[in-house]
Amino acid sequence: MRRAGLCVNVAITWNCQLDTDRQGALETARLTMNLDSWKSQMRKGAAEFAVLSALRDGELYGVELVARLTGADSVGLSEGTVYPLLRRLQSDGRLQARWEVNDNAPPRKYYSLTKAGREAVDGMAGFWSEFQTQLNLIVRA
Repeated sequence: MRRAGLCVNVAITWNCQLDTDRQGALETARLTMNLDSWKSQMRKGAAEFAVLSALRDGELYGVELVARLTGADSVGLSEGTVYPLLRRLQSDGRLQARWEVNDNAPPRKYYSLTKAGREAVDGMAGFWSEFQTQLNLIVRA
């Protein structure tokens, strides 16, 4: 009987350890998913500002603009996010686009800011600067 009792105690302890490990893994997964979701929301919230900011210094060819926004050293937007955003900003009057046709290459679409787009990005940049300053005071506290 002692052996049976010992086995039951060992089995319960082992199952409890498995449950604890499982709960820890689930909590880690939840935290990772929450962090990933938060990062995604941050990117979505900053996407318009990033597109307009990338065009502050002048027009860019669509592929070049997308590469700047989706590359390894970028804000991590996907191509599937950038092109619909470009169309929306164009229809909202913040961007204008023009096609350049070259005999030796396929046509290229270039994007640039309109007056409304420049005013929008200037306003966003002012807000961003103040927001970043205030957030850094909290984060570094």
